[in-house]
Amino acid sequence: MQSYEQFRESERLTWPVRGVATALALVAAAYLAYGELPVATLASVPAAYAAFFVIVRLAVLDRCRSQRWVYGMMVAETALAAAAVAVFGPVSPAIVLPLLLAPHYAHLLGRRGAYVGAIAALISLSAAFPFHPVPATGLVAAGAISPFMLAGIAAFTAEERSRERRAREQDFDRHLTESGSGRLLEAVLKMSAKRSESDVAHALAEGLRIATGYPTAVTLINRPQSNTLVPLAVNSVNDELKLDRITSESFDGESAAVKVARQGSAVSVGRGGLKGEFLPDWALELGYRSGIAAPIVRGMEVLGAVYVLRSDVDAPSLKAIGQVEVLTSFASKLLSAGTLQAAAGPPTPLNELLTRAGRGHGPEVRPPIGLPHMSLEPAKEKLVIGGIAVSLSRTEFSMLYALAKSAGSVVPPSDLIETCWNGEPPPNASAVDVTIYRIRRKLARTPAGKDTIRTVRGKGYMLALPEVVGSQSTAA
Repeated sequence: MQSYEQFRESERLTWPVRGVATALALVAAAYLAYGELPVATLASVPAAYAAFFVIVRLAVLDRCRSQRWVYGMMVAETALAAAAVAVFGPVSPAIVLPLLLAPHYAHLLGRRGAYVGAIAALISLSAAFPFHPVPATGLVAAGAISPFMLAGIAAFTAEERSRERRAREQDFDRHLTESGSGRLLEAVLKMSAKRSESDVAHALAEGLRIATGYPTAVTLINRPQSNTLVPLAVNSVNDELKLDRITSESFDGESAAVKVARQGSAVSVGRGGLKGEFLPDWALELGYRSGIAAPIVRGMEVLGAVYVLRSDVDAPSLKAIGQVEVLTSFASKLLSAGTLQAAAGPPTPLNELLTRAGRGHGPEVRPPIGLPHMSLEPAKEKLVIGGIAVSLSRTEFSMLYALAKSAGSVVPPSDLIETCWNGEPPPNASAVDVTIYRIRRKLARTPAGKDTIRTVRGKGYMLALPEVVGSQSTAA
């Protein structure tokens, strides 16, 4: 069982056949034993099986999110099969019940489930010996061999099914990757042709929808004169969502857009059990329940923010958050090329926003870092490695900068969270690992960037300088 969804699919496919076979075997066994056994005894085993099926379907299945639950079901069903064989005898139709264990649990647990189910079948069959005469040797041998023959067939079928599923999943993931890259490229190309502030804002909103597949995207632009983020563009399938319905957000407030502008990275937003910032009221009124809020920043200047929204209550994927960060980073380069300053004056510095929010005097201006074959310029969020410029999102740049400040030393994940998310919870529990993975992929495209970031088991991550690469025995 590779996932809960696959388990439910396997259970859905197999339980009707197993239920019908179990019912027929019990009815036939009870009919043949009628008159030889008390009615209460005849009814006890079918009643126990009926209770088992009801409990499994109504209560257990929703909790079967690990293989321990499935093995627990196998133990309970093994006991029921043993009781049926003990009551009706090994030469009755009840012998079908132990034999069903191997094929059923092969579909739930694969090859291992098939053979564990076969052993469980033998245990169930042995329960008949204290209560019934031992049948002929040939029958005993057949009873011992049959579960393993069924297990072998079931295991082969389960393995073939698993291979087909993995192939489908790989094809689907490859399709998603290719289509995602294509959508991202399309969005970037649409923005690159724009020059005015309004055109960039509209192209960004459209691009965010294209790249993420979300139904709605909104672009808000910083207006220093009014100290607010003002909605400038909306792109949505919802005809009710007009620009005048979206409210401005003051930098003196605590809205999600203002918070992401302060911390400099995208976060998930939503309600209904989601961890993250609350959605704005206008979004809730229109039925949106989750999404992404991301800042548009250039160095220490706040240019704006975006919302990308949908009606589902599921948390946004890290891939979607990464795509939003890439597009907002690209848009910041276009907006900082003179259009925003000409339209609205100089953007609000980030340290001024933090001071307004009561967080001291804001962060110190980060100095450039020069390392062998690598340089980082925070003012431009520019990385050059081995003479090659590498494009990073703001979160990726901040994380690499934190590693570069302590080059050759291990940086704990908690420090990276403090740097990239201002100590607040990241948008996903594995956000640090995924961000490191994205940085590694980008660095690996350059000759000098391969094997630059090391994982130190149980401690954190390390930026390995050329003279220390390979010297850390604990590094993976």
